[in-house]
Amino acid sequence: MGASSSTVTSGIKNQVTSRSNAIYQLADVTGNGELALLAKTVLKTGEVEVLDEEIKKKVRPFLYNDGDGMMLSVEEIISVRHKERTGNAYTQEGSHLKKFVCWRLDCRGAVGETLLHVCFLSGLPANMKLLAQRLIFNFPKIINDFYICDEYYGETALHMGIVNEDPEIVRFLLKSGAAVDQRCTGKFFTADDQKDSRVDSPDSEHCLLNKHTTYSGHLYWGEYPLSFAAVLSQCECFRMLCAHGADPNWQDMNGNTVLHISTIHENWEMFELALSLGARLHVLNREGLTPLTLAAYLAKKQMFEHIVKEERQVYWTYGDIMCAAYPLEHLDSIEPSTGKINRNSTLAIVVYGNSKEHLSLLPCLLEELVHKKWTTYGRKALFKQLALYVIYFILMFCCFFIRPTPFEREANGISLFCLLKPSGVNRTPKFM
Repeated sequence: MGASSSTVTSGIKNQVTSRSNAIYQLADVTGNGELALLAKTVLKTGEVEVLDEEIKKKVRPFLYNDGDGMMLSVEEIISVRHKERTGNAYTQEGSHLKKFVCWRLDCRGAVGETLLHVCFLSGLPANMKLLAQRLIFNFPKIINDFYICDEYYGETALHMGIVNEDPEIVRFLLKSGAAVDQRCTGKFFTADDQKDSRVDSPDSEHCLLNKHTTYSGHLYWGEYPLSFAAVLSQCECFRMLCAHGADPNWQDMNGNTVLHISTIHENWEMFELALSLGARLHVLNREGLTPLTLAAYLAKKQMFEHIVKEERQVYWTYGDIMCAAYPLEHLDSIEPSTGKINRNSTLAIVVYGNSKEHLSLLPCLLEELVHKKWTTYGRKALFKQLALYVIYFILMFCCFFIRPTPFEREANGISLFCLLKPSGVNRTPKFM
C-alpha cells in the first residue's frame, strides 16, 4: 500500500507541476492553459467556432490518423504499464489481440491521460466542460480513450463522469458514443490484497490477479461504469447505462457482477435496482460465490438478511403471519445434485468462518435450518449409529466374557477354534 500511495502521489504532483508537458500547456487540472483560457473567453462571447478552430489546430498532432484513430496491438499498449510497474521492457509476444486507440501513446500526460481526462480531473468547471464537449464534437473518437498507466489503466471519461456524480455529463457522453463495456483495471482500483499479484499476459488486456481475496479496499469498484454507478449510488446514471446496453451480469476479473459489488459495499438500494433491471441472483464469481454466499463469506449480516428475503418464495400472508419457502441450493451444506458437502454453501461458510462476525449470521434462518436437519436426519442417524455401537459392544463383551482363560485351556486341554490356519502349523482344533 505504501508503494502504491507513493506512486499515486507522485503522479498527482507531476500533473500539477509538469508545465513542460504539451498537454498541460493546452489545459491543466487547475483550469488553465491555452485552450482552457480560450474556453473561458468563448463562454462570454459565444464564438464557439474560434475554440473549434484552435482545437483542430492544437489537438490534431496528438492523435493517430488525424483523429480517426487506429488499432494497436495489446502488447504495445500494456508495455507502458508493465515498464512502469516492473521497470523492465515487456517482451512477451504471441497475442493477436488489438484495441482501438485515438490519442497517441507517446503524447500522454504524467499518468497516461489525454486532454479529455484532464478536463474531468479539473472538476469540470464551466470552461473545462465546454472544452470537453468541443473536443468530443471535433474528434468524437477520443471519447473512449483510456488511461494507459498502471495505476489507472482502463479508466475513461465515462468512468470519471460517474465518479464526478454528474448525470448531465454522463448523458452527454453516452449520446456521444461512450463505450459502456470499457473496464478500469488499474492498480488503484484493485482489491488491496490483490495489488501485488498483478501479472501481465499477452492473452489478456487486463492484469491477471490472484484468485483468493477478501475484496478489501474502498476503491475496488468492479471495473465497469455500471459497477461504478452502483457503488456511488448513482441511480439515474445506472438506468442510463442499462438503457445504452450495459449488462448488470457482466463479470470483472474476480467474476463479480453488479450484485456482488453491491454486496461488498453493502448497498441494498442499488442491489434492488440491479435486480429490477435484469441482474441474476445466482451468478458465481471466481471463488464460486453467489451474492448470498459472498455476504456470508464477508459476514455482511444486513445484506445477507436482505438477499435471503429476496430469494424466498412467499406462498401466503395473513396479517403479520407469512408462509414462505427458502431455496436450499446455496444455503444448505449438502449439494442437492450430488449429495456431497458444498464448502461454498452459506451454512459451511458460517460454521467454518474465522471471525466472530460469522456467528452473528446463525440466529433465525440458519439456526432453524440446522435444527430441522437435526430433527429430520441427524437425530435418527445418531441414534441408529449409537444402537449399532451398543449391539456391537454387547456382542464383543459377551465373546470376551465367555472366552476360556489361558489357565482353563491348559487345565482342560481346550483349543480355541481358528478360522484362519497359520502356515507351517499343523494343529487339529478341538471343539467343546
